[in-house]
Amino acid sequence: MSLLRGWRDLHETRIRMEHGGVSRPFGWIHSIEILEDVWLAEPTTVRFSRCNLFLGDNAIGKTHFISLLSGLSSPSGIMDRAGRPDSAVHAAINWYNPQPHRAEFRAEGEQLFFLTDGNSVPFVSQPYRIVNLPSHWANTPRDVHELGSRIGLDHWAVRKLISELPEIVHGAVKRTWIAEDQIQAEYILGDKVISDRGTHQRMDMSVAIEVLVALAETYARTQPTLLLLDAIYGAGNAEFEHYVTELLSSSIRGFQTVATSTRSSLPVNPEWTVTHFVYASDDTRNVRRHWARLVQDDVTR
Repeated sequence: MSLLRGWRDLHETRIRMEHGGVSRPFGWIHSIEILEDVWLAEPTTVRFSRCNLFLGDNAIGKTHFISLLSGLSSPSGIMDRAGRPDSAVHAAINWYNPQPHRAEFRAEGEQLFFLTDGNSVPFVSQPYRIVNLPSHWANTPRDVHELGSRIGLDHWAVRKLISELPEIVHGAVKRTWIAEDQIQAEYILGDKVISDRGTHQRMDMSVAIEVLVALAETYARTQPTLLLLDAIYGAGNAEFEHYVTELLSSSIRGFQTVATSTRSSLPVNPEWTVTHFVYASDDTRNVRRHWARLVQDDVTR
């Protein structure tokens, strides 16, 4: 049943992309099985749709969950967690490219093990592409050299990406240029035209989001791609939140999104699948009280 659902998701998203005028090689990150982690109350499987929102309190495990998704290519985060006393991290990720694949990793102490489609390997070679920033996405640097270092691109590739951003994303950013190695842009938010050409080191959030979307779109032309946005809905700016939701929900997007938020009262687009982080127990005497369960909304639609 899980395999059939995965193929259905792949097929339906391909159709939506083709209707949006997008034709490209395509893959799909289908699910993650979390078998053991320091924040998790019980083994859990999470299925992914095209747009995924994870809601929960601070310090309940959302950032740990994000680190699991990038654990195959960047295991440092899970190794830091697995190095704690009596701790282990064990998970498996299933994806289509377009054939079904499975990669499993287990970390305990200083030991790290990988399996790919049942075979032991020293590491997993780029099963799918992760797009995120080592620091918070809203701190996206304006300098092309620093941005290239953060996202793993040569600064000349960054310049090319920025120059083509409006045509790649088709979002709020209408004009981009680079002056003395600093990224500049003009974008529309609501009925206002905003110029982001200041001397401060960080780009405006609207521009930063579209830089990451442009990067994800470019990678998605050749491989399954997952955009990770931790704490995306935290500023309480309704206009910005509406813009981001529509941007990521667009039928022309060729990648999948996983976003997290501490807010529980968000206007949810029907394209989004919502998963809630909830405490395992309300009993203050219970040591499991601070462990989390994941409760996923119906994803059979």
